[in-house]
Parts: sequence; structure tokens; C-alpha cells
Amino acid sequence: MTIQQRDFHWNEDFELVRNFLIELFNATKSLHNMIPSRFENRRFGPCGPEYTDEDDRLVTIWEETDESDFSKERKLIAVTILDTSPVSYLNIHPDHAHVEKDIILAMEEQKRAMGKTDDKEVRIAFVTPTSHTHRQDLLKELGYENFGNYGHNRIRPVDLDVPDYHLPDGYSIKHVDVAEEFEKYHEVIGSVFPHCGEHMTKKSAKHYSEASFYHDGMDLAVVAPDGKFAAFTTIRMDPVSGIAEFEPVGTHPDHRKLGLAKSIILEGLKRLEEHAPSFVCIPEAADNEGATRLYDSLGFSREDLHAWRKYL
Repeated sequence: MTIQQRDFHWNEDFELVRNFLIELFNATKSLHNMIPSRFENRRFGPCGPEYTDEDDRLVTIWEETDESDFSKERKLIAVTILDTSPVSYLNIHPDHAHVEKDIILAMEEQKRAMGKTDDKEVRIAFVTPTSHTHRQDLLKELGYENFGNYGHNRIRPVDLDVPDYHLPDGYSIKHVDVAEEFEKYHEVIGSVFPHCGEHMTKKSAKHYSEASFYHDGMDLAVVAPDGKFAAFTTIRMDPVSGIAEFEPVGTHPDHRKLGLAKSIILEGLKRLEEHAPSFVCIPEAADNEGATRLYDSLGFSREDLHAWRKYL
């Protein structure tokens, strides 16, 4: 058997990677690997710079070839992502854990080749669930340092009842056409996530609605008595696997401690029932006191994520 890596090209390889990530989820029944909607969001996410063909270089496909097989059929075994930030992702089939070390070492070489930025040392990091003991042991062996909690993976059973909610007087929840109501949406999301305020444009908001995970009626906002948006969430659901995630979720600072985030998530869960999701989650959810209390109260399980970092 020979392990080879090759370049990723979105138009030719996206469906291949999507199906592979679904295969990994079905094999592990965990969030040890990236879910399809998070990968697709790399191209369609409205809160970052516009995706270009140059961004394909950050993704690498790893394949196994059986040299004894005349057809030399290639089997996808891993997909790696090296972002310009330190955090990188290794999505690998558990049957090939024996080559995980070699792939991490190759990722380090790729990271070095990307060069230093802002005169800082080159760093690489992996965000790892505490249940992924094999990955943690391997990173420790390779000289990575555990920098502690990065956030939580959150999972809510699909058969768990969705309770009713009650909004404060004068508030309501509606579906938002982000491109049509861009100014109000841009204001509220920017109040919680400054990078969205910086990067999101009406063009990128419209582009977001063209992703396969986008479902009309799943971009939600709480409308305040003055007509402005007070809270927001979006539910992304991969159309092939039915894996759904809440991303993003937030409340404007002027409207906090009113239960708006809880209400809008419950409304989202009620709407999601119509689509019969196979799995409901919030990967890499915030671990601050408010978020922890909110997601605990809504029936989401909690698993710590640790950030393992290494200077190259």
C-alpha cells in the first residue's frame, strides 16, 4: 500500500470530501472530524475574505493506492486543512490511525513552507476533543503543548422534546432574508462577532444563501420593539447526511439577559423538526459562562475541546 497526497480543487473534489466526512462521522459517531457544513462554509461563509482558487491550496487530499491492484484504484483516507491561522484540521479514517503521525509531520512541513507571517514564529495547532485520546497522546509525543480549553462540542439528541418559549413583550422572531435586510443583520452580527462586521457584505450574504447547507427559513432574527434585530441564529444542514448545526448564535449587547438566545434556538429547533435532521450539534461552541449556561439549559451535551500548539 502506498500513501500519496494530492492537491484539492473545489469544483472537482468538494463532493468527494463531503462524502468522506460523512463516512468518517458514520464510522466514529463523534465530532472528532469536521462535519460537511463546516467544510462547505469555508467557501460560502460570509464572515471572511472572499474564497478564491488560491484557497484550495490549504486543503490536501490523502489517498491510499494498492500497487498490487492492476487498476491502481485510489482510496481517500484523510483530508487535511492548513489555515492561515495556527489552527489546522486533520480528518482521518479511524482504520488508518497508524499513518496519522506521518500525516501530522507532513502538515508541519507544509506549514513551514507557507512561511512566517507578521514576523512571528510559525505555529501550528490542533483543536482536539478530550475523548480523542489517540490524537492527544500523539500530539504530546510530537512535542505539542496543551493550552487548555478552546471551547465545547455540543450535541442535542434529535428525539429530545423542544419546549415552548416566551419572548418579552414587544419582541418577535422572524426569518431573515439577509441580503434584503442586510443593514440590520450586519449591525447585529457585527455587535457580537467583529470580524463579521468587518468582512460581511451584501454580496457575501447572498453568496452564503447559495450553499447547499442553506435552507430557506433557517436564518432567524429576534426583532426588538424598535424594529432592529436583537438576536440571531442560522441553522446549517448538510442535505446529504442530514447533519445540522447552529452557527452562528448571538445577542446584541443592548438586549442581553432577556432570554432571547434561548428563545431563538428553541424556535430554530422547532423549525428543524420539519427537516428530520439526523444529528444536531454546535461544534466548537463558546465556553464562556453565558454560553455554557444557555446550551446546558437547552439539552446540549458538553465535551471540552483542548488546543494543542507547537512552534515550528
